[in-house]
Amino acid sequence: MLGHRLSDAYSDKWITGAGPNVGAELKDSTDSSTMADYCATFDAVRSMRSMPVTLRGVVTIAAALTLPFLPLYLTEFSITDLLQRLADTLV
Repeated sequence: MLGHRLSDAYSDKWITGAGPNVGAELKDSTDSSTMADYCATFDAVRSMRSMPVTLRGVVTIAAALTLPFLPLYLTEFSITDLLQRLADTLV
């Protein structure tokens, strides 16, 4: 509601009621800065997620946790055996 009122007030003052010296007046006014700040805040809030977890983040963490154990696995199993076990686990 606040954004709607702010947008209407800005439009009424600077777009529909603009006079011949609107450029000089707008440059000295803080209305444009206020509108830009509001728009940036609105965009930041709109891009927020309810859970800050993405699939890419989960995969990255899983890879970082399992990569140090790869040499240990390779001493016990061959690469083909390891890939076969991974395939069996996924299917």
